[in-house]
Amino acid sequence: MIGFICSIFAIVLALAVTQPAIASVHTYPQGAEQILFRSLQSLRDQTGRSWQLVFFDQVDRGEIKLIHLRLVGFPGLELARSPLTLTAQTGQRWTAPSVTTAELNVLELPANTAEFDLFEVMRDLQDDSVVDLRLDLVGGDRVALTVPVAIVREWRSVLEQR
Repeated sequence: MIGFICSIFAIVLALAVTQPAIASVHTYPQGAEQILFRSLQSLRDQTGRSWQLVFFDQVDRGEIKLIHLRLVGFPGLELARSPLTLTAQTGQRWTAPSVTTAELNVLELPANTAEFDLFEVMRDLQDDSVVDLRLDLVGGDRVALTVPVAIVREWRSVLEQR
């Protein structure tokens, strides 16, 4: 009986520990002189819901043309098309505008997906520090995601690739 209780306790403890972010970086040629560099991570919000964070930049002839962050939530969530608030551990704070479907050249993003322009944010972010993201859901709820230093560092490394 004690062995069974210890096993259950070990499983509960393992599930309670925050899962590490799973990251990957990929390069996608998009023509003769255009390249897209992408970082993909999975994080959990303050309620334990899983989110995908797709950070990417588009480089044309060695010059960065855009820097975006696409957030994909659990199916059934509906993201408001409002700006994203970012706060670094250093106290720096930014508001990243939501990118419209017209700018993306798509008819519509799924309701659980939003994309933000991080060009100015990444230009101003000087240190590798934890960054808190806040975004709105339709209906007034707010989502809080904490981006660890390792992911911020990876985003910065994506920008260094050309």
